[in-house]
Order: sequence, then C-alpha cells, then structure tokens
Amino acid sequence: MNQELQITCISLTNNFIVVCNTDQLLFFNRKTNEKLSYEQKQILVYTFAFDEETSKIAVDSEDNSILILQIVNQKIQRIFQSSPAHFNQIRGLVFYEQGKKLITCSHDEMIFIWDLETFQVLHQINQLKGKIQHLTLFHNQKFFTTISSEGYSLFYNLHNRKVFYCTNRINERAQEICGIKQNLMKNEKVLVLIDNKIKMISLNKQKILRVLQFDGEYQEAQFCLNDRALLLINYIDIKLFDHQTGIILKTIPLQNQVHCYSLDKENDILVYGNFYGSNYNKLDLRI
Repeated sequence: MNQELQITCISLTNNFIVVCNTDQLLFFNRKTNEKLSYEQKQILVYTFAFDEETSKIAVDSEDNSILILQIVNQKIQRIFQSSPAHFNQIRGLVFYEQGKKLITCSHDEMIFIWDLETFQVLHQINQLKGKIQHLTLFHNQKFFTTISSEGYSLFYNLHNRKVFYCTNRINERAQEICGIKQNLMKNEKVLVLIDNKIKMISLNKQKILRVLQFDGEYQEAQFCLNDRALLLINYIDIKLFDHQTGIILKTIPLQNQVHCYSLDKENDILVYGNFYGSNYNKLDLRI
C-alpha cells in the first residue's frame, strides 16, 4: 500500500467500490474485487458521479475542471475535460437523461447543465445565496434541488428550465448539509449539521421536524437501517441513533479516524478509508 497517496473520496456504484486518491481512481469489483484503475497526476477527486446505464464517470479535478471518463471494455477512458475554474470549487455532480446530461454546482453559487453529446453548457442558474452544499435529483429526475451554506434551497424544473421555488428553510448558517431521505415528492427530509446539533428538516412541509444535540463534534449524519436510524460519525466512534425513540442503538469505537466514506443503504454497510493508502474497509451496521 502506498502510504503517500491521500484518499480523497470513496463512492459506491451497483458494481464497484470506488476509491479516489491523489493520483488515481480505483474501481474494485464488488463481487470479485478485481480492480480497474485510471491515473492522472494530482487529480484530487472530492466529488464523484457515475451513470449506471452508460458507465460514464464525472469527477472534479485539482483545478476545478470537470473530467468525464467512461468504462469501455474493462478500461477507463477519458472523453472530456472542461476548462479550469480555479476559484469555483465543485460541490455537486449529477447525471440525468441516461447519461446525456450532467448537472454541476460550485461554491460560487453557480449551477450549470451540460450536454454531454456536444460538451456545451445548455443552461446556467445563479439564483442561490451561499456556497452550495448539496445537490440532488428527485421525482423521477424531473426536478432537482440544491441547498446552500446560508440555508437557501432552490427547486428547479428540468423540463421547462425554470426555478419554481426558492426559500430559506434553516434561517441560520449551516455548517454542513448531510443526509437526504427521498420518497419522490412526498417525504423529502434533509439533515443539517450546525456545531453539535443535527436538524431534521422536512422539505415539503417547510419546517424543522426535530433538533438533536449530542456531545462531541460530528462530521457526518445519514439515514440508515431503512431510515429508522441515523448514522452519526465523529472522530472517536460511530453511533446508530433511533430518531423516533431517542435511543442509541449501537456505538462502534474507531481505532483510526474515518476519513472518506460511503453508505451502502440497501445492505447497511459503511465503506470507508483512512487518510492514506489505496484500500477500503467495510463495517456492517446491522443490529
């Protein structure tokens, strides 16, 4: 294991566990653990997207350009890289329309919709206040929503390219936007970390449902165990918290700090990596 390579991102697809480090992307087959790799100096991937139908990959690079790759015949090929945008850190990448289009958002409050057949920007949105923290598609890919560090959320109709709702739901500066629970347009919920508090916010009811407070500083909160519990990660342990009863279901001490991670919600497995290296670890969260 190369100790000099810093793990910058871990992600999951249907078939792969993806580990991104300083100079490469590694795709481990989830059944056989066979590995595909793509190398590029100082790629520094922090944001990753994968389209299951076309095997297209979108990542950010060190200069905040967008790099588009594709898995073809068990090899990873580069098909496009945008111009650098040195001051606009990429915070969200989402494919839609069977990999034909890509939505990107960045720290400069800008959202771009790309046509991946012509590699041109189809549309640009700049109506959101605050650095964008989260981007998600919902309702059968007809709409997307973003949430910013200032608590502003924007709903956008992809069919007519119009913003149909923009509001501040949090009313205070958000430290980090975390897990999103989705059920089409009926029951979207978002978790927001503010210091040692976790706010559970209903997007459709436009209100804060619960405020949870814990000792310590948490770096992540996600829905898990079929949305019955919250997965809480801090620097010394992992907790599973039943947000209906207020009971801590499980506490898992950490020998090393969890640096990058991705949650397999279907199987309740946390895939994570430490600060350096090229390998991943698995943690079964089931009670």
